[in-house]
Amino acid sequence: MTDNRRCQRFPVESKVDVYFEQKGIWETQGVNLSETGILFKSKTPLGLYARAVLRLHLPLKDTPFLDVDAASIRSEAQGEWYLTAMEFMELNAQDREVIVNFLKTA
Repeated sequence: MTDNRRCQRFPVESKVDVYFEQKGIWETQGVNLSETGILFKSKTPLGLYARAVLRLHLPLKDTPFLDVDAASIRSEAQGEWYLTAMEFMELNAQDREVIVNFLKTA
């Protein structure tokens, strides 16, 4: 089987807060992270293409968290959890650099 992903994924266990205008805030747990998106697990599924702001809590000295706009591309049940893949939307160069530098240390 061939892996057709655009960017390499790195394991991450950081907390991810998911902010919705109408639904409030969900606390979730990161599974893996790349330059273009994140996979996290939560107790609630997310609809396809749902938009949210993600607060990525990264263990970095200068940037303890990043807020990024994202859209869901997959949300699948796995046991008692839902694994949700979100693609970053309009990530600015500075935030992308923070993620890339974080991934270099992973």
